[in-house]
Amino acid sequence: MDSIEVASIKPGQELTLTFGNRDAVLTKLEASRHFKVDSWFPEEQEIYILDDVIQEDELLHYAFEPIENYAALLQEESKSFGVKRRIQDFLGRTLDTLEMEEEEEEEDEESEE
Repeated sequence: MDSIEVASIKPGQELTLTFGNRDAVLTKLEASRHFKVDSWFPEEQEIYILDDVIQEDELLHYAFEPIENYAALLQEESKSFGVKRRIQDFLGRTLDTLEMEEEEEEEDEESEE
């Protein structure tokens, strides 16, 4: 899978993203662009994916709070460095691989029909 639109990911679906030698497991939550992240931070975190498409060989931007005007904030933050930034990008690493697991409930419902 080379890319996926963030809007097409359903709540409960999991994505495994590989950045170099580290994986981040994202689980889609109910709110738009809202995900739970396991195995990237020391503790489980909730983030908001800012890009419209998650794509291999590209940076993936996120924030810890919803962002209204992503393009304007990205331009503004291009002048700053370090902890004051609201937009993050998995340590500047591009996405190596993207795997998406389907929801088990949907698979079970389809096989029952």
